[in-house]
Amino acid sequence: NQKVLIGLSIGSVFLAIIALLLTQLINANASFHNFKCSKRMVECLLVFDILSVVLALITLALFLGINGLQTLTAYGFSFWSFVAGTCCVFLSCIVTAVYRIDVEFEFRRYRHDIIEQIDQDSVRFSFTNGSLEVLIRNGDLSQEPCDAVVNPTNESMVPDGGVDVLIHQQMGQFFTDQVVAIHKEMKNQSCPVGQSRIFIAKFNRAEHDPRFVISTVGPVYEESEKERAAFLLQSCYYTSLALANIYQLASIAYPAISCGTNQFPVHEAARVAIESIRRFSFNVKEVRFVLYERSTFDVFIREWTDYAQQVNKEANIGDQITDAISEPPKKSTSKPPVPLKPKTRFCVLCKQNMLPTGRTILCLACSQLTRAQVFKMFLSNLRTASENSYNDLAKECQLLQTVLSLYPLIYT
Repeated sequence: NQKVLIGLSIGSVFLAIIALLLTQLINANASFHNFKCSKRMVECLLVFDILSVVLALITLALFLGINGLQTLTAYGFSFWSFVAGTCCVFLSCIVTAVYRIDVEFEFRRYRHDIIEQIDQDSVRFSFTNGSLEVLIRNGDLSQEPCDAVVNPTNESMVPDGGVDVLIHQQMGQFFTDQVVAIHKEMKNQSCPVGQSRIFIAKFNRAEHDPRFVISTVGPVYEESEKERAAFLLQSCYYTSLALANIYQLASIAYPAISCGTNQFPVHEAARVAIESIRRFSFNVKEVRFVLYERSTFDVFIREWTDYAQQVNKEANIGDQITDAISEPPKKSTSKPPVPLKPKTRFCVLCKQNMLPTGRTILCLACSQLTRAQVFKMFLSNLRTASENSYNDLAKECQLLQTVLSLYPLIYT
């Protein structure tokens, strides 16, 4: 009987140690999108540890018996091993409880700052500056109440299935007549890939119906031209958000553009969407993604969660930097650094002539060109960069924006 009791006590200690290791494993991999699972597992481990302690105490009582206190020294090493194991069980209970409190605190912090799970099918992301909210919902885009819904269509704008057909059915004949009028005039060039067109949604709309439908054409994904596909997908978001800003719309709802028959990888499409919304939302206060497929919804939640947590982390670092700046500067005892020699700068446009003193953008020769000559070189540089890679094109656009600032033009 004593051997059985010793076996039970050692077994309970062993299981408690396994529970402790599992707790640490959950701690290392905890995040918002698997928080519910982590929370349930930690609660189960906490209950298990408590039961282990109760089992250890019962085993101790049976092991010692009534006269056990008088004969502790007779058990020697076995008894004191049991006492040490019981202490480990209590310690694991404390660690588990502390971890659970820590996870709960972190979850509430993220929930309060940037992430709010409205229900099982909806999650809202609010960013630190308060100017933008992103709502991701698992549902039917054609039923979404907002200022504008984005309709994924094709270059001819003739409905060919999927969300496009559902939106035409929901909006009715008035919307379809507008699309048909464009198609009769433009045929297969009604809406090029990466571009967007805006239409009035309904003639006699209800209070919760969308005011506008923005049709856009997403790219077909091919691995050999994935950078071009990403550029065109970003253009879909840019042009649709530009129209939303022009019409002063506060909310816009998107599907997962190009993630259906166009076979764009969902995780890559989600990242393009994040980058595009971050750069081009401007005055749009609420961006929604209404996704029909549950798997697509889960991927978008994961990608936006990672981005939102990164934004929150950077904001906290920024607050720390601000606090550090507000402190009075300490006197430095080190020698002042030796100033570096200025680097040679070249003309942004021709990239050949060095800039003279006092000039920061164009060389003397390029500054004397006519407007037409400047923009001919401008477009040539963009064309050359686009033939290399998307990254080269992005860098070239950033450089050439300084050229556009010299001319009184409205440009995109």
